[in-house]
Amino acid sequence: MLKFHQSIFFMQTNRLLTHYQIKRILGKGGMGTVYLALQTQVNRWVAIKELLPELSKNKQIRERCRNEASLMANLSNPNIVALYDYIETPESAYLIMEYVEGISLDAYLKGVSEGGLSSQKLKDVFSQILNAFVHAHEANIVHRDIKPSNILITAEGLVKVTDFGVAKNIENDEKGLTRTGMRLGTIYYMSPEQVKALSIDYRSDIYALGVVLYELLTGSNPYLNIQAEYDIFQKILFEPLPRLREVLFEENEFYQKIIDKATAKNPSERFKNTTDFLKAFEGSLTFETNQNFTKTWGQNQKNEKKNEPFVTIELKYPEEKPKKEKEILVLDNFFGIVSNKKICYFEGKDLFEKGTQKEISIKKIIGCELQTHREIPSGLFLLVVAIPILVFYFSVFTLVFSGTLFFLSAICFLEYPTLILLTEEQKKIKMKGWAWHYRSATDFWRAINKILVQKNI
Repeated sequence: MLKFHQSIFFMQTNRLLTHYQIKRILGKGGMGTVYLALQTQVNRWVAIKELLPELSKNKQIRERCRNEASLMANLSNPNIVALYDYIETPESAYLIMEYVEGISLDAYLKGVSEGGLSSQKLKDVFSQILNAFVHAHEANIVHRDIKPSNILITAEGLVKVTDFGVAKNIENDEKGLTRTGMRLGTIYYMSPEQVKALSIDYRSDIYALGVVLYELLTGSNPYLNIQAEYDIFQKILFEPLPRLREVLFEENEFYQKIIDKATAKNPSERFKNTTDFLKAFEGSLTFETNQNFTKTWGQNQKNEKKNEPFVTIELKYPEEKPKKEKEILVLDNFFGIVSNKKICYFEGKDLFEKGTQKEISIKKIIGCELQTHREIPSGLFLLVVAIPILVFYFSVFTLVFSGTLFFLSAICFLEYPTLILLTEEQKKIKMKGWAWHYRSATDFWRAINKILVQKNI
């Protein structure tokens, strides 16, 4: 039986959520928390996205949550995470979604050696991504926040697109959730029109998909090492993505042309839709791309003639040097040592085995579970042995011996903790303890999950 964190208690007691058993936190962001749960009615694993209680009083945020549910309800595609239900209460709002047992695409890329994906893996993964957005765009839905962390991949290689929290229906945006002048999305994947906070359509998604393709090929985002937001905006507005040959040290004209087409500064020069993007990627569509990378759209004639840069942002953000995080000890007990940077644990730790001491970076841990069990067969066996001895061979010695067996039997019926560390490589590290180690196991579980939640905020 899993022991729940106190913050999950309300979800367990809410009458609208009584059919869901919350197991653990999958992640937490600025808008809400995602939990792994079992839907007991149909014995199905689900992911529950809960709007943070402190945000639920904001009408616009609640409306955005309803909007996400409404859009996801109209999408049915094997490469898009399915929505099962939407529940709204006075305290919060909940999206009940398909649980995908996998990792995000950015985590997957970090585990791939020598940079990007292999040629065959790239074709398989990116074709599925494009297939998802062909379906979304045909339903007139623009995602607006496409990035590897919003794309999941399973151990079998199935790709699932998720997080339509800032998506919109381009034919029905009368609710006023977005407007010209509002900049939405993740800076590394923004199109020029998003940077300028202009009205956008599916061609902004095509631009972001071009950046994702570049990242899958090279293993790194083109703007990752640029600290100042201003500098990133300038490169998005006026410079093409770095040439593949500069990163891969080899010519790749086929993919270079596709990336150039998808990430053209002028939306009208990109693929006209995601279907054409998919056909070009599969090699069944020929197309022209503008090679004049010095040309920018929206630039006035006066600036063009003088060959002066057209600057849309006047304020330059000061560069901030990344601060080195200091290691802080969080917990030291029977199961190991937990800090904000790493975990020291005992691999193979069992009831009669101390295990081998090892350590792992907290960045490689995606979750921690606490399970309990009872040694019922052993307890019953001890009772079966103790009772006949006491009844048929009663003496002072058998009384002491049987009492000892009864005591050991009682211990067997207590809860024995098992800690399970889940790594980004989908490996499970198990550590078992005796019943009297339950408090230590609970402290260890809480410490790790608290750190993981703070890292995900």
